[in-house]
Amino acid sequence: MTLPFWIRKTEVEIESIGRFRNGTFEGKLYDLDIFFELKNNKDNESTDKVEIYNIADQTRTQLASLLNDRKSNKQDLPLIFVRSGYESNFGLVREGRIEKMKNEHEQTGDVKTTISITNGKAALKSLIMEATYARGTPVDKFFSDIATITGYGIGKIDSSYTFEDPNGFIVDKSRTIQQWIDFVSNRTREMGEQCNFFFENGNMFFLKQRVFVATPAGMRITSPQGFHSEMGLDTNHGLLEAVECMDQEDDESGLELTCYLIPGITNGLKVILTTKFPYPLTNAPFVVREYQYVSTNEEHQVKMKVYPCEE
Repeated sequence: MTLPFWIRKTEVEIESIGRFRNGTFEGKLYDLDIFFELKNNKDNESTDKVEIYNIADQTRTQLASLLNDRKSNKQDLPLIFVRSGYESNFGLVREGRIEKMKNEHEQTGDVKTTISITNGKAALKSLIMEATYARGTPVDKFFSDIATITGYGIGKIDSSYTFEDPNGFIVDKSRTIQQWIDFVSNRTREMGEQCNFFFENGNMFFLKQRVFVATPAGMRITSPQGFHSEMGLDTNHGLLEAVECMDQEDDESGLELTCYLIPGITNGLKVILTTKFPYPLTNAPFVVREYQYVSTNEEHQVKMKVYPCEE
């Protein structure tokens, strides 16, 4: 028997189009077939695909027209939000913009709409900016300037960090905007106030560490934004399988973890394994370098490649 808190649910929201659901929401059952594969490599490059079956003809036409109009007018592509999980832990697994779509008529008579997604960070990895921040300037100003350049909104900048470079903090063309954000994030860690950057609902967040808490009733996240930077895992709270893997490029051994679908996984997430499966690992710290969300008829999981990290 499947316990209620392990019943899966998925929602796809598309800007100016609407929501598509599978599972129970507000007491109502939706049975639209929605599948996805969302992959991030260790360079934070993502390959994202969402499949939705039997969308209404009118809705498919509206989405295609919206996408074509945005491209023709060189406007921002439509936002898409993929939320998934279980009754006990449901949240955002991907936010981005629709890059392309296609419709396929299958022999069963079903119509499959496949949506390819580009995430917000992809744009930041190709954009540059130039600015100088005087000593004592808060980091909020840095993100305000990025918002002006990119058109992204600001959700919350939860950091008291200020630029204290004697001659000012100089942002130039030697790095992309995303690389400068990573540089600033590393500075906050060195000062003992680790802050992490992420997108949600089309907005930028720069938040202090949040902690993931496993409970007997399932897995819950303490951050209201659905983001966390530390997670505890064992076989009673989500961990299904752990096998050894190797990072050939860095010649380092780690583990590939298969878990029930957990929203909010990011590269850089710290993982504490409190289990003896598959071999003794007590409070061993690891860090996520790659992850993959998969939801099909057979699977509803997240796979993570994790490698040892320092405390």
